[in-house]
Order: sequence, then structure tokens, then C-alpha cells
Amino acid sequence: MKWYKFIEGTNRKQAVALNERVKQVAGTLIIREARVEDSGKFLCVVNNSVGGESVETVLTVTAPLKAKIDPPRSDY
Repeated sequence: MKWYKFIEGTNRKQAVALNERVKQVAGTLIIREARVEDSGKFLCVVNNSVGGESVETVLTVTAPLKAKIDPPRSDY
């Protein structure tokens, strides 16, 4: 079993690099503390002696909403 991520805007893909934050557990891709840049289309490919199968999925990560008031208010 192997996970790939499509390079944005293309049909090319690259193997997902596994590390301390990105792991594969029993075939499931686990991304800890996901970031906006982790977003994209992923492909899982499974092969055995009988044949192979693949499935695509899309991950969307959004940043938390932030706001800044300028000039700062001091009437709280």
C-alpha cells in the first residue's frame, strides 16, 4: 500500500513522505497538526498477487480565522 499526493495543477504525483507528523497506520494516512499546505488530492494504491486497486481523495485544510483591530481599543 502506498500513498501519493498530486502536484497542484498537474496530473503528476509524488510519494507522500512519512515522518513524525505524517504516518501510515494500517493503510490509513494520518497527518497530525494538519496545515493549509497539506491540502490537496491524494491517491492510495494497493497491490497484491491477485491484482491492484486505487482510490483518490481530497483533503481540505483551512486556517483558523484571525482578526486584528488597528488601532487597538483600550476601552475593555
